[in-house]
Amino acid sequence: MKNAKKIIAFLMALTLLVSTIQMPVMAATTKKATIKTVSIVKPETKTLVLKAKKSYQLKTKVTVNGKISKKVTYKSSNEKVATVSKNGKIKALKKGKTTITVRSKVNKKKKTTLKVIVGTPVKSVKLNKSKVKTQVGKKVKLKATVSPKKSSVKGVKFTSSNKKVATVSKKGVVTCKKAGKVTITATAKDGSAKKAKCTITIKKKKTEPSNKPGTPNKPGTPNKPVTPNKPVTPNKPDDKDDQDNKGDEDNKLSYDGYNLKWEDDFDGDALNEDDWNYEEHAPGWVNSELQAYVKSDQNVYVKDGKLVIQPVKTKNEDGSYSITSGRINTQGKHDFTYGLFEVRAKVPSGKGFLPAFWMMPTDENLYGQWPRCGEIDAMEVMGQETDKVYGTIHYGSPHAEKQGTYTLENGNFADEYHTFSCDWQPGKITWYVDGIKYHETSDWFTAVEGETEVAYPAPFDQPFYMILNLAVGGSWVGYPDDDADYINTQSYSIDYVKVYQKDSYNEDVEKPVNEVIIRDPDANGNYVNNGDFAKTEDLTDDIDWKFLTTLEGEGNAVIKNKAIEIHTDKAGTVDYSIQLVQPSIPAEKGGEYTVTFDAWADEARTMKVDVSAPDRSYKRYLNDTVVDLTTEKQTYTYTYTMTDKPDANARLEFNFGATDSTATVYITNVSIKKTAQKEIDNSKKPLSDGNYIYNGGFQEGKNRLGDWTVTNNCQAVVSVTGLADGKG
Repeated sequence: MKNAKKIIAFLMALTLLVSTIQMPVMAATTKKATIKTVSIVKPETKTLVLKAKKSYQLKTKVTVNGKISKKVTYKSSNEKVATVSKNGKIKALKKGKTTITVRSKVNKKKKTTLKVIVGTPVKSVKLNKSKVKTQVGKKVKLKATVSPKKSSVKGVKFTSSNKKVATVSKKGVVTCKKAGKVTITATAKDGSAKKAKCTITIKKKKTEPSNKPGTPNKPGTPNKPVTPNKPVTPNKPDDKDDQDNKGDEDNKLSYDGYNLKWEDDFDGDALNEDDWNYEEHAPGWVNSELQAYVKSDQNVYVKDGKLVIQPVKTKNEDGSYSITSGRINTQGKHDFTYGLFEVRAKVPSGKGFLPAFWMMPTDENLYGQWPRCGEIDAMEVMGQETDKVYGTIHYGSPHAEKQGTYTLENGNFADEYHTFSCDWQPGKITWYVDGIKYHETSDWFTAVEGETEVAYPAPFDQPFYMILNLAVGGSWVGYPDDDADYINTQSYSIDYVKVYQKDSYNEDVEKPVNEVIIRDPDANGNYVNNGDFAKTEDLTDDIDWKFLTTLEGEGNAVIKNKAIEIHTDKAGTVDYSIQLVQPSIPAEKGGEYTVTFDAWADEARTMKVDVSAPDRSYKRYLNDTVVDLTTEKQTYTYTYTMTDKPDANARLEFNFGATDSTATVYITNVSIKKTAQKEIDNSKKPLSDGNYIYNGGFQEGKNRLGDWTVTNNCQAVVSVTGLADGKG
C-alpha cells in the first residue's frame, strides 16, 4: 500500500514537471483567404438586351478560399445608356451599348463583365422543326429564328440534353450518335431566356438492301411527280409530329381569300405563245452575262408536263465557245397589280448558273427607268449554291434593294422540285419557300436623290408582268470555269406558274417610319467596339466583330495577342468574298469621321476598307478605299464626311477577297471618331431638269402633295390621282 502511494506521488510529480517545461510549438500552416472567381449567374449570357426604361436584377456568384468578404461593386461604362445600383439592379435609359463591370471589393483584379444593349429584346425563338425521327449516323440541321426581326441580338445558343445520344454544333447541326431520345434547345443570346426545343428520336441504323441503283434521268427530261401539288384548294398542313414550324401559323402561306386568276401547267407540246413572249438579246446585254437569249426549241421547250430552259454551249470555228439560253415573259398578255405569284421548279447545278422567276412593270417609264420603276425577284438561285434562294426588290435612284434569303436544312433546289411564292400586297411583299415565310418588307421608295419621293407604295402599285430565264455567268453570280463541261447537261425545269389574287386590295397604306437613334461613343470617343481586340469574340454572331465568307471565299479569323488575324485559303471572286465587319456604326449628317487602324501582313498585299450603309443598299461612304499593306505594322487613317441623312446602322468593312495574295492580315487599334461638324448646304436647288418647282406633277410625298401647302378654309375635298391610275 505504501509502495502504491509512492508510485502515485511520483507520477503526480512527473506530470507537474512536464507541464512546466517549455516545449517548442510548431506553427500551424494557415492558407491566406483569397477570392477565386467573380461571375454572373443571371443572365446566363454574355450580353443582355433591355428595352428603354426597363430594369433587370443581376445575380452574381463569388467563389473563395477561406473566410473572406464576398461583396462586390457594380459599374456602368456609359451611364447615359444604363445605370446599375450598388445591389446590381440595371436600369435601361436610352438606346445604345454599355458594359457592366462586377468587381470584388477586396480584390479588384477579380472581376467579370456583362455587355448591355438598350434596344429590342427577343420575344420568341422558333425552330424549323419541333420533332424529328431519324437514324444513328444521320445529321439534322436546325434553323432558329427570333422575333421580332429587329431584335438587337438575333443569335441563339444550341444545347443538347444528352451529348452521348446527340451533339449539336453552334450552327445547329445535330449529329446523331446512338439510339435514344434527346432534346435540342435553342436559347436566345440576348439574356431574355427565350428558347425553343426540338425532340429528336434516334433509331438504330437500318440495313440497306443491295439493290442496283436505277438509271438516272437524262437532263432536260425530269420525271413528272405522280401527284403534283395543286394549291387551288390547298389542304391544311399535315398534323404530324415532325411537321416543320408546327403551331407557327404566322409563318405559313395561306391561300384564304385568294382566287386563282391564271396558271400555266405546261401540259401541251410547246410553249403557248398566246401566254408567253420570247426575248432575244445579245451576250452581255445586262450584268455582263455570257449567254445570248434566243428563240429556239433547243433552249426553250415543253416536255412531259414541264417547261425546260436549257443552256447550250457550242464550239465555234475559231475554237472559242458560244452559249445560248432562254428568257420568256408575259408582258402585254398577263399583267397584274398585286397578287400571289408562284412557281414550282427545279434549278440547274453548276458555277455561273442563275435561274430566276421575277417581275417587271409593264410601263417602265411610269416612274422612271430602272431602278426607279421597281423590280420584284420572286426567286433566284445561284448554281454554285443550290441550297439557298434569294428574294429581292429593287427600287430608287440611286439603286436600292431589300433582300432576304432561305437556306434548306437538307438537300438542295437542284435535286427536287420546290415551290417558290411571292405575295405582293399594297405596302407589303412577302416571300415563301414550300409555304414557309422567310422574308418580308414594307420599306421602299421611288425617287431621284435630292428630290421628294413619289407617293408610297410606288413603284409597287402598277401592273407587273412575269419573267422566267436562265442566265449563264454575270457580275453577281460569277462565271463558269473555262473548261466547264456541265453547261449542256443541266437545265431549269418549271412544273407550273400560278397567279392568285384577292377580290380587292386596300391601297390606303403609309410607309413605315424608321426612327434614327444615334448611339454615343465610348469614353474615348470611339464608335468601334473592341477595336483593340483585347477580348475574344464569337465572330459568327451579330455582336461587334463578324467574319464572313461568300462566293468561293474560304478562310477564318482568330483574335489573339490583341489583334485579329485574317487567314485566307481561297480569295473568292469578289472583294467581299472574305470580309471582316462591325455593324451599328452611327453617323450624323454633317459629321466628319476619321477611321484609324494598324495593319500589316505576312507579305505585301492589298485589302479594301469602307464604311457602308446596309439600310441604303450598301452605299459607300469611303468609296472602297484600297489599302497597301506591308510586312511592317503601319497606322492608316482615312476621313469621310456624312452628307446624307443620319444613319444609325452604318457598317465598317475590311475586304480581303479577289486579290492575288492570300497572305495572312493582322489588324488592331481600330477606331472611328467624330472629328468635326460641318455645315451642309440645305438650300433649295433646281431639280435634275432645271425646275425650281418641286413636285410639279403632284405625285410625290404624302397624299401626293409633298412640297405643297394647301390652305383649305372652305372644307373642300382635296385629292390627287396617281400615275398608276391612268389619270395622272
